[in-house]
This record gives sequence, structure tokens and C-alpha cells, in this order.
Amino acid sequence: MSKPKSARPYPLAARNGADHQTVVQFPDAPAAAIGGRSIAVIAGPCSVEGYDMLAETARGVRRAGATLLRGGAFKPRTSPYTFQGLGVDALEMLATVRAETGLPVVTEVIDTRLVDTVAMYADVLQVGARNMHNFALLAEVGRLRKPVLIKRGFAATVEELLMAAEHVMAQGNTEV
Repeated sequence: MSKPKSARPYPLAARNGADHQTVVQFPDAPAAAIGGRSIAVIAGPCSVEGYDMLAETARGVRRAGATLLRGGAFKPRTSPYTFQGLGVDALEMLATVRAETGLPVVTEVIDTRLVDTVAMYADVLQVGARNMHNFALLAEVGRLRKPVLIKRGFAATVEELLMAAEHVMAQGNTEV
């Protein structure tokens, strides 16, 4: 893919020169729009540990004003012996709770091999701080037409964050 002409190294992610602000819409949940004048509040458990906990948390965050539900299905940990998340079972729980509450789901994808699976259940694919420099993962989520939330990594510059977004957008996904 040829690079658009720009004075900046991230022409697709740059705000200057854009003819509009990015607003991510959710047809089944119009109040959950991200961008524009409203503030999107994304809340939920760091890690989905079971259905009851997830459903109770989702109802609570919705009552408190959250417009999207975030829950971790895959939890990369430093130690291979600690809880790594419930995986696909957690994704299924997130989808069930979405149907019950109307809250669109945000969850992290940690591996290129899991992108399509996570995309089947999630409304927004999150690329975590540890993976914002995983260029294969960024390209893979970029080929989808699902919103992508990139968390800024520890000590990462704003330019590095914009370049991560550029990797996604260069594949055709502008909902970053």
C-alpha cells in the first residue's frame, strides 16, 4: 500500500487535514458512540471470572452511566502459572451480557491467531499496552472493519501511539 502524502509520518491518524472527526457508531446502541461531543465511558472487570460477576458488574456500570462494557477474556501474565483468563468462555459470557444489557463489548485481543475469534464476540477490539508495538497484530485488526481501541504502552510517546493507529488504518480500518 502506498503512503498518503503528508508532512507527518502518520498521515491517516493525524487530525490536521481530516475533513471530519472520527465517530464510531453502534447501530444497536446509539448512546455508545465514541468520538464527537459526547464522552464514552467504558467500564467493567479487568478479567471475566464468571457469568454472575460479569452480569452484576455490567448492570452496575450501566446504572452508573457507562456506555460500553469492557471485560478481559485473555489475560497475558508475566508468570505462565497465574490465571490467564477464561478465553472463549469469557467471550461467550460477554456476548450474553451484551444481549441482556445492550452494552457493546470491548475486549483485548492478544494474538493474531485469535483476531477472528474475538471479533465474532466483541464490538471493539482492544490492543493492550504490551501489544501496541506488535505490528502483525495491528495489521490483522486493521483488515477487519471493527472499531479498535489502542492502549498507550508504558513510556510510549504520543507519536508512537499515533504510529500504532497508522498501522491499523493503513490496512483500511479507520475506526481507531
